[in-house]
Amino acid sequence: MPERTQGGLVDNLLQRITSVSSPAKKMRAAPVRVHSAVEEEYDVFKHSLLRYFGYANELGESFRPLIAHRWVHASYGVAGIYVAADTVQTH
Repeated sequence: MPERTQGGLVDNLLQRITSVSSPAKKMRAAPVRVHSAVEEEYDVFKHSLLRYFGYANELGESFRPLIAHRWVHASYGVAGIYVAADTVQTH
């Protein structure tokens, strides 16, 4: 039976909280993955500023209310050419 004093109730409550077995206590630490120091081959479509051409359509869409629709369609063409060139170069 817990003590009826203020300090006794708090101590009892803290003891109950800390004695509860939580799922976090039961879980084991997950293994940490460490990336190896293997250098990746340089890919011009991935490692250069050319990769931003893949987002040209997003830029065109963001300016759609301000520019002619032909420029929006052209931005899709730029992004499509980028994707096609990257695909051909990769495979």
